[in-house]
Amino acid sequence: MVNKVKKERDKYKIYTDNPDKLTNLARNHKTKIKSINTLDPNLEDIFIKLTEGDKS
Repeated sequence: MVNKVKKERDKYKIYTDNPDKLTNLARNHKTKIKSINTLDPNLEDIFIKLTEGDKS
């Protein structure tokens, strides 16, 4: 569900392919999400995803 978490000052960036599951999980644990932004992958993200298993 969560691909990566980065702490930046007083915030956490949580990278996920399924933000709906993440918001449901937060609601079930009575955790508040102050804001949420969804972003489409950029070309670099796609390239890395496609080549991360290629060790040649």
